[in-house]
Amino acid sequence: MRSLRGLFVAALAVFAASAANASPFIGNLAAGAVQQAVQQVLSVPVRRPKLQMPSLTTAQMRVEAQCLSLGIYHEARGESIEGQAAVAQVILNRARSKSYPSSICGVIYQNAYKLNRCQFSFTCDRVSDFPRDEKSWRRAIKLSEALLCANCSHAERSVLKSIAPFHRATHYHATYVRPVWARKLRLVGRIGTHIFFESDRVLRRM
Repeated sequence: MRSLRGLFVAALAVFAASAANASPFIGNLAAGAVQQAVQQVLSVPVRRPKLQMPSLTTAQMRVEAQCLSLGIYHEARGESIEGQAAVAQVILNRARSKSYPSSICGVIYQNAYKLNRCQFSFTCDRVSDFPRDEKSWRRAIKLSEALLCANCSHAERSVLKSIAPFHRATHYHATYVRPVWARKLRLVGRIGTHIFFESDRVLRRM
């Protein structure tokens, strides 16, 4: 069996090769991801280009799925499948809203080049984003693929029904913090160690 590092780097290499052939625009993104994975230089994150979700190529969607997997892994790998899906739903809702970058990668890495000013803390904490827990990483990949697959079976997408009340969630925070911004948003609910909210401003721009 390949090592986790080998699987991660190999996957990104495949994405980079296929994406570069499909579009120089996404090719630059994928190549950067490979370089970051190999050299573990995500301590100095770079801007991600914006992608239009409705017109993604297969290669672009692979990169987007990779970004969503990283978001699920780093933000919610210790949560239940419902908790992970709810976090992913926030990311997807933001990518659909004009209030945020128009791609999953863009949403996750927004302001990642600013220390402690990013949207998701793992992108700007100057710690490698390499997923070291193989079981959790595979689980994140499986979930992201199911959430992004329009042609998947009912069983594969059944997790979406279990988080129906959270389909409009646009924000969340851990239960052990009380950010000021949460007071301005509508409470949706709690799953595990995360409390979810929705913003009318963000939802109106979807």
